[in-house]
Amino acid sequence: MIPIDLSELRQTTGHRGQSLEAMWDNDYETRWSSDAPQAGHEWIEWAFDKPTNIGHVRFSLAKSLNDYPRNLLIEGSFDGETYRTLYEDRGLPKFFLGLVDDPEHVPIDIALPQNESLKLRLRQRGVSSTWYWSIHEMRLWER
Repeated sequence: MIPIDLSELRQTTGHRGQSLEAMWDNDYETRWSSDAPQAGHEWIEWAFDKPTNIGHVRFSLAKSLNDYPRNLLIEGSFDGETYRTLYEDRGLPKFFLGLVDDPEHVPIDIALPQNESLKLRLRQRGVSSTWYWSIHEMRLWER
């Protein structure tokens, strides 16, 4: 797998939140956050210059243990308009695996199927009356 430099990608978010750059600043003390409790419509998207086979996604919760996505959907778009599901599941099982594996950083690791994506979108589709969606560090790898 080849790491992708997120700072070189175009990124957008579908809601008001903190600076996306905190996700790839190599500082587990900083974070990106939705700045509001999870409502089920939060998303983050990256655009690539060419079709890219994204093989693995990792994001870390670090100190924001309660801010895991309640339901996570990862979609890829081959044309920039039509999306297909690459992953969908509740966030809690992956959260527990990350907590056991690395309690300091609490990584959530997700392997993706073969894809050729011009865009990759993470959608938080769950609801929490209290907890935000936060990411301290984010990594993508291509095959």
